[in-house]
Amino acid sequence: KGRAEKLKAGQTIPQIQSLLGEPHEKIIGRNGQNFKEQLWIYFMNEESLYLTFSDFILYKIEQL
Repeated sequence: KGRAEKLKAGQTIPQIQSLLGEPHEKIIGRNGQNFKEQLWIYFMNEESLYLTFSDFILYKIEQL
């Protein structure tokens, strides 16, 4: 488990999918027209994980 890949900025969408699976919600930029800008939301117990992608690369991780 110590060698398992961890979630971090700079990862690609396929890397995130292999770590976490498909998100519970996916928001595509510009009303669904810009696939290069995406917000993925995962619901976990009492918190939510928000992952923001630009050019298909993870650049922001928020846990609320």
